[in-house]
Amino acid sequence: MKDQNNHKTFTLIKERAKHFKKTCIDHKNEIIIGSIIIAASGVAVYFGVKYFDGKKQIESQKTIISNLNKVIGLQKDVISESQNEINRLNNRIIVKDRFYATMSSDALRHRSSLGGQQLAYKRWYA
Repeated sequence: MKDQNNHKTFTLIKERAKHFKKTCIDHKNEIIIGSIIIAASGVAVYFGVKYFDGKKQIESQKTIISNLNKVIGLQKDVISESQNEINRLNNRIIVKDRFYATMSSDALRHRSSLGGQQLAYKRWYA
């Protein structure tokens, strides 16, 4: 009974983790854009408060716009680097999974119960 409850709990956790991971992967662009908007808003508020002066309002607005353009340029670089890193990590996961399957299969051929256990885990969690 205890093992059955543990398995149900583990299955539920596994399903929710898959759903969360899929949601993050499916909406990665929205997450990145939302982060940029929040960062740009924070920068705008910071510079707006810092440079707010009745006499120099136009100058401070130009400075704010200039600084925001710099931040947006940096954010574009970060997005590009993040996308490259995501692609690199996805490729590494594929390679890792191939090595893992080969290792488990080889261990099973050499009569290792651990190899069979790992292949079973892969079937359960993949």
